[in-house]
Amino acid sequence: ERAEALLREAYALDTRGALNGYYAAPLLELLLREGRLTEALDAARRVAARSSAMAQAVGAAFEGEALLRLGKRDEALAARERAGQALPGLDTAMKLPGAYNPRWRVQPYLDSLDGMLDLAGRDVAAGEKALTGIADHIAASPHLDAWAEGLIWLERAVALARQLNRPALAETLLARIARIDPTYKPPVSSGAQP
Repeated sequence: ERAEALLREAYALDTRGALNGYYAAPLLELLLREGRLTEALDAARRVAARSSAMAQAVGAAFEGEALLRLGKRDEALAARERAGQALPGLDTAMKLPGAYNPRWRVQPYLDSLDGMLDLAGRDVAAGEKALTGIADHIAASPHLDAWAEGLIWLERAVALARQLNRPALAETLLARIARIDPTYKPPVSSGAQP
C-alpha cells in the first residue's frame, strides 16, 4: 500500500520539461502487473492527455498494453501509432547530447508494446522472438533495474503469453525470472506464477 501511494505521488508529478509524464510509468506498470487493467487504461489515458511529448508517448504505450490485455487489439494498434507520433516532440523538447536524449527513456516501452502486438497476431514468431530478446536482455543485466522493473515487465509478459495461449513462451519468460532471482515468487495478482 505504501509503495503504491508513493507511485501515485510520482504519477501526479507535474514536472517541467521533456520528462513530464515519465515518472507516471511505474504506477502504470504496477496496475498492469496486478491485472487492474481498466484502472491502468484510465490512468494511461490521463497521462497521454498531458501536454508533453514524453507524457503522450508513455501514456499511449501503456494504453496500448492495457487495451491489448483487455482483448482490444485494434485499439491497441491505434495507441501504438499515437505513441510513435509523439516521438518527434521529444527531439524538440530537450536538446541534450547522446545518452540524455529522452527517447531512450520511452523506447523500451514501445519495443515491448511492439513485441506484444506482434505476439497478439501481427507476427507471432516475431513477437515471441522480440519478447524473448527483451527477457534475455533483462536477465543478463547487472543493473538494479533488471531486478526491479525487469521482473515486473516479465510478469506482465508472462500474463500476456498465457492469455494468448502461448505456454512455451510463458515458460521461457518464467525461466528468465528464475535466472534473475531463483527465490522470487510472482504474486498471485500478476498471473505469472510458475
